[in-house]
Formats: sequence, structure tokens, C-alpha cells
Amino acid sequence: MAPNHFSFSSVLKACAGLKTLDASKQIHCLSIKTGFCLDLVVGNALVDAYSKCEYMDEAWRVFDEMPNKDEISWTTLIVGYSQNCMGNEALSAFKLLRNRGVDPDQYMLASVISGCGAITSEIHGRQLHSYSIKVGFGSSLFVQNALVDMYSKNGSIKSAHKVFGFMENRDVVSWTSLIVGLAQHGMGEKALFLFDQMRMAHVKPNHVTFVGVLSACSHVGLVDKGLFYFELMSKDYGIEPGYDHFVCMVDLLGRVGNLEEAKKFIDELPIPPGPLVWQTFLGACKLHGNVKLGKLAATHVLELSPHDSSVYVLLSNMHAEAGLWEEAARVRNMMRERGARKEVAYSWIEVRRKVHKFVVRESMHPEVEEINELLKVLLRHMEVDGYAHNGQSALRGDAE
Repeated sequence: MAPNHFSFSSVLKACAGLKTLDASKQIHCLSIKTGFCLDLVVGNALVDAYSKCEYMDEAWRVFDEMPNKDEISWTTLIVGYSQNCMGNEALSAFKLLRNRGVDPDQYMLASVISGCGAITSEIHGRQLHSYSIKVGFGSSLFVQNALVDMYSKNGSIKSAHKVFGFMENRDVVSWTSLIVGLAQHGMGEKALFLFDQMRMAHVKPNHVTFVGVLSACSHVGLVDKGLFYFELMSKDYGIEPGYDHFVCMVDLLGRVGNLEEAKKFIDELPIPPGPLVWQTFLGACKLHGNVKLGKLAATHVLELSPHDSSVYVLLSNMHAEAGLWEEAARVRNMMRERGARKEVAYSWIEVRRKVHKFVVRESMHPEVEEINELLKVLLRHMEVDGYAHNGQSALRGDAE
């Protein structure tokens, strides 16, 4: 029997759910052969499938070649960009949509606001916030949740709190976005207080909420509370702990120096510990100078991700801090032999709508001398307040 546009859209929805790129391409080819690729419903399904498969170049190409587009087409594309952390592209698509006279709906607007959170662009986020009020979506739950999430990711916790406070209705996403934002910005006590309020409001938390709660416990060193909430998750809410929760628990135990307990927790996991679990444990070992357990963690990570440069750097720095310079050099040589290259790290700051980007030992910025002088002044103030610089781990080659 010959497939029709309903058949194509249904099977493409399955491809999107499974995130299977090869099958999506095959169905795409068949739709071209049968002439259904120009159908609006099939085109939208193709954009969605490629977006879910993180293949946004092809998603854009399909979208661009569609003879007709509706609100679903634009929303699917913008959501795809936002979910793939391509906030700039989501903004560009939104601008193109407005230039073509298409009025966005609340879902489209919420998606592009989320994109601003992904690229930490508060200026654009605030503009979209104003726009949402002007077009009557200021009280939309989807838009308000996106605003709380965007402001939280940008570090504007006060603005996130303000939006949250004005919400007439709140769901689990509303509470979770603010809890996670507070936890990520070192406000662990406030995050836990908000979680208690959420429970008193009879809003059932989900697995992401507990990631935020456990992360909050980790940042403020509340081990007993972390263990309590870890058990509460399955006991009271029927949420089975997942990989992200295990990583949080290893981080919680490791940060306070309970390395043996963290190692025992890893050994008793119901699933094979992935690289992130061992990387988290390795970071804790470095923090507390335990070279023996650090070597064990690094061995496990390198078995799973042999080209992960961060592991070599952490292990090398750990040896250097312990005065084991030959071991540190050996790890660096191993890193070069295996072709693992450390990506250049950079910091950036946005000042007056212009982004300034800095790498280690910056020398190309036109105001680098003034910046270095100001840094020296700030360092002197920090030292007066008790800050002690630890330069042991600033190894030769960290700026490679």
C-alpha cells in the first residue's frame, strides 16, 4: 500500500522520539521520491525529526525549502534551535518570522526566551519579556516559566524571583526553574527553603527538581539533608534515582571530603557508573589531595573516554600539587601521545551590548594593560580580605 502524508508524519514522529538520524534520512528520501516532501504536515514532521536528532542544518534546509509554512513550522524550528542550545539562531529565526509579518504564539515566544537563557543573553531576554507583555502573553504560564528559567540562567535571580512572585498559577516547571537557578548560583539554603514551600503548596516535584535540591545540598555541604532528600525522592514521590542524581550524590559526598563513602556509593550503584560519575569523583579527589583514589578515578574515566583532555589535566595537576613532578610530566606526555588536546578555555563579558572575549594570558585585547592594572588592584583588595592564591595547579602548559 502506498503511504500518504499521515503515514509519513506518523513515522517521522517515531523517528523524532527515538532520535534516529539514519531512519529520518531514509524517510526523507522516500518522501522526496513520492512527492510528499512538499506537504506542509510532512515538512513540519521532518523539521521536528531533524531537530530532535540534533541535525539543525538539515532542519533549516527542509524549513527553507517548504513552499508553505504555518505557525507550527516556525515554532518547530525555533524550539529545535532552543533545545539544541542554539539561542542566536533561535533569535534570528524569530526576527525573520516578525519581518515576514507572522504573529508568534505563546509557545513560540517561550521557546525563543529559553534560547536566550541557553546563550545567557539577558538583554535580548528582557526585550522579549517586554514584547510578551505588549502582545498580551505576559500572564501565559509557558512564557512566565521561560522567563524564570532565562533570568535564573543569566544569574538575575532577583528578576527571576519577581516574575515568579507575580505568577497567578505555578506548576512544577515554575518551582523547579527557580530552585535549580538558586542552586546553580550558590544560594543553596534559599533553594531548599523554596523546595519546602513547594511541598507545602502540594506541588509534586519531578526528577529535575530533585537534581536542583541535591545540587543545593552539595553547594552548601549539607550531607545529611542530601541523603534525606535522596531517600525521600523514591520513598514519598515514587521517583527512581537516575544518573544525574547519582552524580549529585557523589559530588555531595566528595566536596566535604567523604571520599571513601563516595567510592562506596559508586561501587553500589544499580547501573554502571559513567564517565561523569568518575569525573566528579576525580574532581573531589583533587580538591582534597587524595592521589591514590584520584588515580583510580582517572583510570575509570580514561577507559570510557580515552580522549577526554580534562581528565589528563586534572590528574597532572593533582600530581603537581603533591610534588610528584615526574608523574605530572608522564601524564602530560600520555595526553600528547593519545592525541587528546585541551580546548582553549575562555571567558566573556557583555558590556554595553558588546561581547568581550578573553583567553588565558590575554594579550590581544585593545585595553589589556588597563584590565591587568585593575586586576592587580582587585587582587590586593582580595588579599587584604584573606584570599590566598594557590598557583600550584597552574601548570606549565595549561594555556595550550
